[in-house]
Amino acid sequence: MYIPVRIFTKNVKGKTIPAIQCPNCGHSADYDLLKQVSGATVMFIPIFRMISDGFAVCQSCGTTFPIGDKGYKQLAKARNVTTQDLFACINAAIDKQKQAEQAQSEILRQAEQAQSQKQLNIVKAGFSDKKQTVAVLLALFLKPFGAHHFYLGQMRLGLLCLGIFVGSMIAALMALLLVTIFVLEVFIIWGIVDAFRIGFGKYRDSDGKYVVSDKQRYSILLHTMPTAHQTQDD
Repeated sequence: MYIPVRIFTKNVKGKTIPAIQCPNCGHSADYDLLKQVSGATVMFIPIFRMISDGFAVCQSCGTTFPIGDKGYKQLAKARNVTTQDLFACINAAIDKQKQAEQAQSEILRQAEQAQSQKQLNIVKAGFSDKKQTVAVLLALFLKPFGAHHFYLGQMRLGLLCLGIFVGSMIAALMALLLVTIFVLEVFIIWGIVDAFRIGFGKYRDSDGKYVVSDKQRYSILLHTMPTAHQTQDD
């Protein structure tokens, strides 16, 4: 069944502010207030509708100044709008936009620092000499035998997997097929998860070193080289 859902954003013209000097062209001109309306309809029935932004457009030069949703509501309700009122709304909207950009830049900077720190930790832990492709294939196809655990030197985990698998086979001989099927399903999911972790360079061998490909090793070293030098200098 098709249910028509529409999300829209449109500009709606509001009132006109008379005779205010334009900071761009310097002429005393009228301003058109525009509100940016966002909303959604389901089966052509409005669900919500809100003013997401506001603008003031100079009729002389056509320059559009941001005033924000609060600025639009303030100027739309005011009976007599002065030059100071308009400029105050414009400055407030610009300051708000700058604060949002600064907050976004700070979030991106912190995310980059966190990623760099993770990669630096990988470098400090070291890289395993085991082949990533071999470990992935063993995890996918021979997980019940603990093959990739034995390959990476994780003897206890390998023996645990092998013991569980042997126990499930004994259960199958005793007509407990549901137990065997459940264990095999767990091994399939477990093997896929381990294969993804190994493939993305998030898995360690028995020495605590990360199992990575040559390409991943080069990329990590390339991105952490300046940080590593700074750490050594400190």
